[in-house]
Amino acid sequence: SRKRKYNGCCDWANLPKDLLYFICNKLNLADFLAFSYVCHEWRKSFLETKHIMASQAPLMSFITTRGRSNFYRNNWLGVSSGFLIFGDNIRNIWIKNPITGQELKFSKVPQPINQWYRYDQAIVASIESYPGRFLIAVLSRTRWSSNVCFCVSGYNAWLSCSSGPSNPQIVMEIVIFKGRIFALTSDFRIGVFDLSCCELLVLNLKGTPALRIKRTRLGVSKDKLLIIDSGNLPGFKVYWIDFANMKWREMESLGDESLFMGYKMSARLCNATKWGRRSNFIYQLPFISKTCSEISLDGKKAADIPICPENVSPKMNFWYFLHHHQGMDSVRSGF
Repeated sequence: SRKRKYNGCCDWANLPKDLLYFICNKLNLADFLAFSYVCHEWRKSFLETKHIMASQAPLMSFITTRGRSNFYRNNWLGVSSGFLIFGDNIRNIWIKNPITGQELKFSKVPQPINQWYRYDQAIVASIESYPGRFLIAVLSRTRWSSNVCFCVSGYNAWLSCSSGPSNPQIVMEIVIFKGRIFALTSDFRIGVFDLSCCELLVLNLKGTPALRIKRTRLGVSKDKLLIIDSGNLPGFKVYWIDFANMKWREMESLGDESLFMGYKMSARLCNATKWGRRSNFIYQLPFISKTCSEISLDGKKAADIPICPENVSPKMNFWYFLHHHQGMDSVRSGF
């Protein structure tokens, strides 16, 4: 672009990319997030520096009791792909990016067949073959059955997969991993959704361990689908799925990584030592608490990390990974 001069100085929008990159690496978190609002060229450079955001520690985030009024005062359905997900009592669903302010409203979720259904979790992703389109999956369940509804932004139609006589698998949790939506069922089986026909395909895996479903969670790392079991209290056991051999395998150690676990969100395995925290630990963030627990795999609590000042009452605590707001998880199209 053409350079313009003001009083002998170059236009700020035309600074060399190498210089902008140097500036980005020197900024603290708040200034880095404000960097993209200076001008179009700086925002373009900001979007090219996703690895800088990935190097930032995940935020221990919360919404105060007063702040909930700004988030529709409704049901919290989780955080996914950098978006906070909310629903209300008349089945409307919203997603909101807390960094960019981007917000999207989906059409109403179909009325549950059973009045006792409650919306339990939601995930959102982009669709590989439909740029600019979002897929949302909403899990609702009772003690005896489950229902997973899918919708693509811009369309009013919802597709659903319900448990019943022909499909007895009760879905307890859903997660996005390597372009697919996986599910954990109440009988400790792992399934994957075929989005072309909206069916849950249960995988035939060997070596399924004895777990306690109320204390079992799904998680992901860069290359592994994880299952975390805290049923053998006070300790934790972490398993991963060996898809090459279709087998469960136990992780004896997390190595130089740690697990970040929160409410209504899949656990994330990542390196915490670069942020000054411990490796081979679990960082458990309760839904309502003023502290985050730093726990070893054998269940020993090493520390309680403060989330907020003593005079603040946090609600809806969650982990927020900053680089997720720049690039969503994506799923392969089946629609």
